[in-house]
Amino acid sequence: MDWRSSRLVKATTIALACGWLASHAAQAADAKGNFAVNGIGATSCAETVGAIQHGHAAVRAELSSWLMGYITALNRVDHNTFDIMAIQSPVAVTNLVLNVCSKNSKDNVEGVTNSILKLFSSIKLTKSSSLMTVF
Repeated sequence: MDWRSSRLVKATTIALACGWLASHAAQAADAKGNFAVNGIGATSCAETVGAIQHGHAAVRAELSSWLMGYITALNRVDHNTFDIMAIQSPVAVTNLVLNVCSKNSKDNVEGVTNSILKLFSSIKLTKSSSLMTVF
């Protein structure tokens, strides 16, 4: 086996392994569809909104960071998706989630976020494109 076919075999093996890992990551839940929610996503909307209304800026920052990570993870595992969220501003996304949370205080942050992203999924980007500023 010459070096070219050896490199091809290695590249093919790596590509197949990555494909297998990605397909299993996208299905990361138990047989009943349950999965662990980590971080602020597991807290109730009432608790999160209440903390922010009481001036806890760190909670808002944590929420914003969690949301950007959640969206990034979905972009990575969702089939045929470059970017699932049309809104690029972390502040605007955070405000949107807080607004919906304030009207759904019994839900947790992850559930509300997931519902919002399902609504936006119909206009998701399937490939890279230039940013557009809308006023």
